[in-house]
Amino acid sequence: MTARDWFISSMNKAFDDNGKCISGICAQYAQGRSTIKILDVGCGDGTLTKVFLYGIPRSCNIQLHGIDRERKCENKDIIYKKVNLESEKFPYPESFFDLVISNQVIEHLLNKDLFISECYRVLQKEGLVVLSTENIASLDNILSILLGNDPLSQHTGSKFNIGSFLSPHFMETMGEGGNKYSHKNVCSYHSFVRLMKLNGFENVKMNSFGYFGTILKFLLPTHGRLITACSRK
Repeated sequence: MTARDWFISSMNKAFDDNGKCISGICAQYAQGRSTIKILDVGCGDGTLTKVFLYGIPRSCNIQLHGIDRERKCENKDIIYKKVNLESEKFPYPESFFDLVISNQVIEHLLNKDLFISECYRVLQKEGLVVLSTENIASLDNILSILLGNDPLSQHTGSKFNIGSFLSPHFMETMGEGGNKYSHKNVCSYHSFVRLMKLNGFENVKMNSFGYFGTILKFLLPTHGRLITACSRK
C-alpha cells in the first residue's frame, strides 16, 4: 500500500465511523418510544437513511419523511417531497418531528442559516437534531493546502475534480451535472457550532472523525475529517 492509498483509506474510515455515530445517536434517542417521527434532510435515494435508522428497535413505530432537491427517492418507506434546500422552507408545520437528521448536505449550500433554522422550526420541543458535514479545517485539508493544493473538501472545477491529488476522485469527471451538486462552502468546527447556536440550538454536542492516530484526536479535537453536531431543541 502506498502512502497515498493509506491516507485515502484512513480518511474513508472517517465516513464509516461517522455513519455508526449517527446510527447510535438515533437508536439511543428512540429507546423507550412507541412512535417516532423522523425527517431526513437531503435524503438522496434513501439508501443511507436506512443505515442511520438500523439500530432503532422494531417495537418503535417509525414515520419517516425525506426531502431533497431533485433526486428521486427509491426508499419506499420514505414519505418523500422535493424541496430546494437552498431557498425554500421545509413543507411541514412547526414542531412536527421528533428527530431531524442530515448527513453531508449543508456543505452543498450557501444559505446555511435557512437550512438550520428550518431544522429548528420543524422540530418539536425536546426533539433532537443530528447534522453532519465535512470540516474545512481538518488535518487532511490542512495537509493538502501545505502541499500547494486546494482543500480536499473544496470543489473547484466544473468539469473535473482538479482540487487535490490526495483526493480519491482526483481528475475524475464531475458527471453530467458538472459541479451543480458540489461543495459550495464548507464549515470549520467552530463556525458550525456558531451557526447552530445562532439559529436556535443552544446546547450543541460535537463529534469528530478522521485522524491519523488517537493522539492527534486528543490534541486537535476540532480538526477531524468529519464533524457531527447534535442538539435538543
